Amino acid sequence: MLDFWGMPKTYYSYDIKGIHFIVLDANFLYQDGKFIDYKNANFYVDSSMRTFIDNEQIEWFEDDLKATKLPTIVLSHQSLWHHQWGVNNRLRLQEIMEAQAEKVICCFNGHNHIDFHRHLNGIDYIEINSMSYQWIGDKYTSLDRFPKEAYEKYPNLPHIAAYENPLYAFVTVDLSGKLIVEGVRSTWMKPSPYELGMPEDLYGSRATSEISNYKIKF
Repeated sequence: MLDFWGMPKTYYSYDIKGIHFIVLDANFLYQDGKFIDYKNANFYVDSSMRTFIDNEQIEWFEDDLKATKLPTIVLSHQSLWHHQWGVNNRLRLQEIMEAQAEKVICCFNGHNHIDFHRHLNGIDYIEINSMSYQWIGDKYTSLDRFPKEAYEKYPNLPHIAAYENPLYAFVTVDLSGKLIVEGVRSTWMKPSPYELGMPEDLYGSRATSEISNYKIKF
């Protein structure tokens, strides 16, 4: 994939219209004292061994953040805050950002498919919901949302709770000191995961079929 896009690395930074963006890659296993790229389905191991940012990247991140004089947005697939399925060595990343909190507008991530915001030690963490579904695994399956032939073609469909309409959001940054997120809302396709008995805290925060609006000052 890197060759296809002509990318030298999986993490990088860039400036657009007075804003500095940093993109991080947490797709590493940590095993026997070594960081190992996700590759060839090696992701399917004990969860405590996966979702790490390697030391070389962390050093680069600290240097890159120190070097910029621009307000900065940090992007990562997995959360730099969330305790459940977030980046396992996220505390080091938090320390780096908190030491330069005046530069950091916020951190955006996805991965957990939840609508979530947390402000911690001067840093805002915003998790953007999935466009289409929440993964509910084997325990809360349903064969009543889609036509029979869809389940035959896509065997994982019983394991997702889908939204009626796709979700998305617009993010506007006002350099006077405001970041605005304008999200859209949908509803669950019937039956909802809660109608099937899924506990509300299964993902560390209530799963919903929406993306909230936020206004953050920086």
